[in-house]
Amino acid sequence: MGQLVNKLSQTLESSPALRPYLSRLADDLAKGKPLPAVKTLGNGLHADDLHALRSFFGAKRILSGPPVRLKLAEFLTASGLNTEAFAQALVEVFGVVTEAKSPSSLKSRLMLEFPDLAEALAAVFGSPAIVRTWETQPSQAVALCRAAQVLLAATDQSRLSNLGVRFFNDSKQLRRGTEAYNLLGDLLRAQLEAPELSREQAFERCQVVANGTAVKATVFGRIRYRCGRHTFEWIRDLSVQGQAAVLTMQNLESIDELILDGKPEFIITCENETPFCELVDSDPAVPVFYTGGYPNAAVRRLLSLLPGHVRTIRHWGDTDLDGLLIANILDAFRPVDLWRGDLGSAERLKTSLLPLASDKRHRAETLLRHRPDFRFAEELRFALRFGWLEQEAWRE
Repeated sequence: MGQLVNKLSQTLESSPALRPYLSRLADDLAKGKPLPAVKTLGNGLHADDLHALRSFFGAKRILSGPPVRLKLAEFLTASGLNTEAFAQALVEVFGVVTEAKSPSSLKSRLMLEFPDLAEALAAVFGSPAIVRTWETQPSQAVALCRAAQVLLAATDQSRLSNLGVRFFNDSKQLRRGTEAYNLLGDLLRAQLEAPELSREQAFERCQVVANGTAVKATVFGRIRYRCGRHTFEWIRDLSVQGQAAVLTMQNLESIDELILDGKPEFIITCENETPFCELVDSDPAVPVFYTGGYPNAAVRRLLSLLPGHVRTIRHWGDTDLDGLLIANILDAFRPVDLWRGDLGSAERLKTSLLPLASDKRHRAETLLRHRPDFRFAEELRFALRFGWLEQEAWRE
């Protein structure tokens, strides 16, 4: 019995990919279920998981499916193992409350398998909600970590659709906004120790490039631009009709000069779409750029084209951690004045403030601890103490 427990423990140390499958068996036993002759292991198992399973149980006893199944009774017979002894060893190794069902089990397994990502994993997989979602698909979580390792060491450019196929067999898995995209971006940010970066910026730093027509910037105002000898006036023409314009990265890369009628000393940037549309309806005298949350590469390219007479940016955004990080990114292009999200507005609208969620509170406290010189530290401390103001809650 002791030898079998030691063997199982040693096997799990050398092949942590086996852990969720063996712990599932232990969990069934703890609930009084007998060991099945054939155990279904799931769909879409990662190649490394399959390799570990075949190495331990024997290639002939792993049916590739779908779904992938294990001929457990055949394995026990061929190994000369007593079913009861094997069951007791599993329960002893994993305990009655199995690691597979523990909120920290997935994080523990990933940290064991990817020790170089340990700190990033501790930060990103600290949310029980995330763990609950991903512990049902451990092979996908492993694929996520492998993708992070590859990107952090990348010297050649890649695209998200190609990465999706490479690591998930699905070109759409890493589309912007999917949970996999968000988690991988957060892993990169945490490992790069750069919380001020947006997820997209973290991907860009790791050589991930977007298709020229996929990344867009939305603007409104009396704006023209020059490409070579030709001046384009369609953005201004649309604004006269009360309409915003959309530029792709392909458009923006060809622009030599951005021309703002009236030579304003500031522009307005807006984090969320509804407030942006409200600004468009009010027909402001200065251009308005919609950041769409964290400014993507197209928005940042547009900001880099601002003429010299634009001295400041008035930014209207949420006053939570992410909203202030967005303002911090914009501050790299022109000094930012918080507008409608400043301390005075937050103080005046105290009854509309929302408490920071626990994960955002933790991130905010961590950022202030490591970055006491953060440009909007005073506003962030106010949000930690009293709550944050959502853009849509602002009123005169």
